[in-house]
Amino acid sequence: MSVMFSGHKGWVWGLAFSDQGSFLFSGSSDRTLKVFHMPGGGNCVTSLGGHLHRVNYVAVKPLNGDEQQEQFVTGSLDSSLKV
Repeated sequence: MSVMFSGHKGWVWGLAFSDQGSFLFSGSSDRTLKVFHMPGGGNCVTSLGGHLHRVNYVAVKPLNGDEQQEQFVTGSLDSSLKV
């Protein structure tokens, strides 16, 4: 099965899957983090900005051990982390 993910306006530098595999988080040179719903055919469910440079790193973990809620962090060339 192949799914095309679209929405970024620049190169994708960082990727992370949620623990359950339901979501794909991506960071891009367009300075955004996008969240794609995997069972939904790869639809982008949210887009978050805030970095001043490209998003290089994305990490995801369950929030307080609850697998239904997830926390993510992004790292950027602007020398910042966003949670």
